[in-house]
Amino acid sequence: MLKRSIEKLMRKVNTRNVSMLDRNIQIVLTYFGFGSQVFPTLDSVAEEFGLSSRERVRQIVSDKFVNKINREEFLVRFNISQVMEGEEIHFTDELIGKLMDQKVIEEKVNIRGLINLLHAFQLCEEYELYNTSINKATKTEIESMEQLLLLKKEYERPLKAKVKTLKTLPGQHGLVNLHDVMVVNKKFSVEDFPFYQKLLRSTKKVWWSENAENNFGYMVHERDNVIINTLEKIVNITTQVDLHILGEIITVYISKRSFQKKIPSVSLLKEYLSSSPYIELNGRYASLKVEKSSLLEIEKDILYYYERENKSIVNYAEINAYLEEKGYTSSYRKKTLYHCPFIYVDKTKGRGNYQFILITNFSNKAVELKTASPYERMKSRLKQLEGQTDVTQSVKGRKEQDLLREWLFKNKETEECAICGKTFACRSLVAAHKKKRANCTEEERTDPNIVMPVCLFGCDYLYEEGNIRIIAGTINVLPTSTLQSTEEEYLQRLHNRKMDQRWLQGSDHYFQTANLSLEAYS
Repeated sequence: MLKRSIEKLMRKVNTRNVSMLDRNIQIVLTYFGFGSQVFPTLDSVAEEFGLSSRERVRQIVSDKFVNKINREEFLVRFNISQVMEGEEIHFTDELIGKLMDQKVIEEKVNIRGLINLLHAFQLCEEYELYNTSINKATKTEIESMEQLLLLKKEYERPLKAKVKTLKTLPGQHGLVNLHDVMVVNKKFSVEDFPFYQKLLRSTKKVWWSENAENNFGYMVHERDNVIINTLEKIVNITTQVDLHILGEIITVYISKRSFQKKIPSVSLLKEYLSSSPYIELNGRYASLKVEKSSLLEIEKDILYYYERENKSIVNYAEINAYLEEKGYTSSYRKKTLYHCPFIYVDKTKGRGNYQFILITNFSNKAVELKTASPYERMKSRLKQLEGQTDVTQSVKGRKEQDLLREWLFKNKETEECAICGKTFACRSLVAAHKKKRANCTEEERTDPNIVMPVCLFGCDYLYEEGNIRIIAGTINVLPTSTLQSTEEEYLQRLHNRKMDQRWLQGSDHYFQTANLSLEAYS
């Protein structure tokens, strides 16, 4: 409706010099979001159409359309502004969806162009695009098709303060429940839970888990976090730990702090640890992929005592006596021993018989003897292949595919498709590049995490064609007019599906750079 209205009105009022009319129509449509540009500006449109300056584009938009048409015949602009002004804050995909549902627009249109159109008619000028951290969206963020928000400028500061609170609390608490955060903090309304839930889902470097109504646990990787801090202390002693024991130790370590709400459950911690980018699972063992951080002086003394006594299990009385000799107060000794990042307190024998077990008792000695992780070994093999100058590109490409399939499917008969989550025989899955291989740098081509398993029964084709994209670990679908109903139904079943964290390893940019030519959700 919108695109046809613009074209129809321009043909009606521009009856002279019609030889340039088709070109002028395309210039106007491109600036208003119907071209190939995701971030159309006066400058970028001038460059695309070979015009002398941005001013020439402004003149065409103004003189051939905005100021020439009978505005009473272009009421669709009011329909768009009414939908936009119906709420102070929009997720851009939801706004486009509303406009399409109401038949206001029926062609794909990018949000930046839509704003250009409204502002050209002095409508919705108080609205601007922001990223999920509530900073004004950059050209790069818009072009990378990240989730964006459209909000009134007056809401920027209060919303930014709320988002900062949401991001800060996990640093102190490890993992937090969004519902608990909103109940405790008066600045939030529990009615807005779905909005903040979607915002966190769409934010880069936010891990989240949802398993029940109002039970949405999350943490932010870009900030200092007590869980990560604990892992950084543990690697002073070992890099391989039984996953269950690790969850227990972290839970106890976190509990020494003062909390507004209950600490994360062991099950939620284990779920996070199982998919954390800082951990690689080797069976039931967690391989810690963090840098060491300094131990407290009392922690150093505790570790020294175990080493001096050549023990891995001690009782409270003996270690407490040693720390007392070192001059630590009673309360400090007790708090540290019961909440030490590298000690598991076994209480199964009852009070007075607790055993304080060094975390090395639960490490995987066999794995620790290896000099490199499977990831590091595969990356090395890919680099060696990349450096071979006496091998043709076609042979090198086949060898690279063989290595990447080995990385994904070695010793497996079946695996899950990263997109639909269904289990297939490995022969029915491809090692699909998250980012087009032709656009990969050498460093990206030699990263095993550049690929994911994708099934040949629909997902591979639709991802390659750009009908599927990944935002913050969640499947987003973009149907096009060329798809049939069967294909559209297939896509809708995938929409909003959370991907397994295994396939989200690697650079954040692998998914962001895909499908840049698609402008809007459907």
